[in-house]
Amino acid sequence: MVRSLLLEGATVDPADVLLAQSPGRAARPIDVRSLGPLAAAIALAVAACSPPTNDEANPAPPAGLDPDDVVSGGPPPDGIPSIDDPAFVEARHADFLAPQEPVILLEHAGLQKVYPIRILMWHEIVNDEVAGLPVAVTYCPLCNTGVAFRRELDDGRVLDFGTTGKLLHSNLVMYDRQTGSWWVQATGDAFDGPLTGRRLEALPAQMVAWADARGRFADALVLSPDTGFDRDYGRNPYVHYDGGR
Repeated sequence: MVRSLLLEGATVDPADVLLAQSPGRAARPIDVRSLGPLAAAIALAVAACSPPTNDEANPAPPAGLDPDDVVSGGPPPDGIPSIDDPAFVEARHADFLAPQEPVILLEHAGLQKVYPIRILMWHEIVNDEVAGLPVAVTYCPLCNTGVAFRRELDDGRVLDFGTTGKLLHSNLVMYDRQTGSWWVQATGDAFDGPLTGRRLEALPAQMVAWADARGRFADALVLSPDTGFDRDYGRNPYVHYDGGR
């Protein structure tokens, strides 16, 4: 491109105005009439090879999701550990659950899995697969939002999620371990990092009482409390938050 512009006799239309760009900065107009023929040709070549516009290379976060509004929730990144190698028991062996305990029920391709809130309360994210589909089952204790997402993007990349220890409007902020992008749990929107502007596909999941889940699906698999972590499952560590203190 540069060579073709520098061929003998190459000229630049004085009316042309070049937009010189640099990553992360707004385009800056340059009037090529102020440049000599050689400099103008080089400038046009650079513009032709320049990166996408700021909107394409650095898309703005979704409305209402401003990284400047993120606050610390207390723990460091992964201080609340996700469950990355979950173990399950058959529903008939899940005698550690009371009938009215809340659980997240996820169905896919004829398979049902149950994720007790008593466990999610302490981990917030389970990176799992359901009938071969990579999923993230998530729960924010402060908002009482339970959402399941497909972890595979439309370009085929599969993400693994962890906790940042941060909050956005009291909602869990997740991060993916592949790019470090930040995602808000309630909607699955990426609002900071390389994947800003992407949204995870939400999966049909319900928060129901354990008795209801067991009654509907006697063969469901239930997330086991044998997680490899020493946690007091069944105790609410956020009781003071719930009480407004």
